[in-house]
Amino acid sequence: MEHQRVTISVRAGSCTLCRSCQLICSMTHKGVFDPSFANLSVEDSGDAGEAPRIVFLDSCTGCGLCADYCVYGALEQEKEAPAHE
Repeated sequence: MEHQRVTISVRAGSCTLCRSCQLICSMTHKGVFDPSFANLSVEDSGDAGEAPRIVFLDSCTGCGLCADYCVYGALEQEKEAPAHE
């Protein structure tokens, strides 16, 4: 079965910086629980009241696990329609 790529919607204002998204990503794709190995970056803005910055790296496969494991709704998965040839 072919992997279906998904689009991830970001609602950074809901992010609590728990890094669950980075941990599931790094474990699934690199075999380690280490946010620095994730295919997405989650950074504190440094300003009180300002939402964190969530950036998907070019290495992101679009698997959608980050959204599946985001319990705060900062990342949500939207399935793309299959491409027709």
